Parts: sequence; C-alpha cells; structure tokens
Amino acid sequence: MPKQKLTTARQILAALGGVEKIAVLTQKSAKVVYHWQAINQFPSHTYCIMRRELKRHGYKGAFEIAATVDYMFAFAATTGAVKTHHFDLAYDAFLADEDTREFITTNNPAALKEIAERFEEAATRGLWTPRLNSAYDLLRELQQ
Repeated sequence: MPKQKLTTARQILAALGGVEKIAVLTQKSAKVVYHWQAINQFPSHTYCIMRRELKRHGYKGAFEIAATVDYMFAFAATTGAVKTHHFDLAYDAFLADEDTREFITTNNPAALKEIAERFEEAATRGLWTPRLNSAYDLLRELQQ
C-alpha cells in the first residue's frame, strides 16, 4: 500500500475510515467529528482511543499505528495544526507505553522502526520537543 501524504483533517478522517467510523471509535457524535474536520484539528485524547482499537488487529494494527504517526507528522509539517503536546501524547501512547511498544515489536517490527524514525524527524525539524530527554535515547535504540 503506497503511502499518501495527508494534509487536511478531511483526508485523515477518510484514511481512518470516515466520519462515522471515527465517531464510533471515539464515542463522539458525527457532528463533533465533522467539527474537527471543519477546524482542521483533532483533540489529543483520540490517540489513546486509536491505540486501544488498533491492538485488536495484529500486524495490520501495528501498521496502522505507524501510519497514524506518519499522518500526524505530515499534518504537523504542512499545516502547523499539530502541536508538541500532540506528539507527546502519541509518543506516550505508542512508544513509551511498554505494552503497546511490545505489541508493535511482536506484530510488525518494521513499523516500530518507522515510528521511531518519524518521531526523531519531528524532533529534528522542530515540530516536537519531547518532555523527557530519555525519549531521544529510546528513539535511537528503536531505530537500530
């Protein structure tokens, strides 16, 4: 599946299954999700909800986590709508959380490396400043 650059909330919602699917996943009304699309921003808690659901899908779930980080990075790089605290929440949910990191390692080790590379690139480009200095060490470790 070729990677596609997503630059708007509309594109991200479509890539994740559409407004109705995201509404069910986040337990919000479709009207709320349409609002996220209109303002071109997502609330930070959505990353944790996505993580829980994606773990049910093995290899594909780990792939989708990597794709989510990639889309978030692209969205940050092209729109500035993703702030450093969004990266912190995604980092905490996908890499700092040992259970999720182990899930990705077990089901799709290449995805784990890609996720670490994307976070490293976000930090290098000034899109993200990790709260913890130890994040840099973990990112380097995961890229080996």
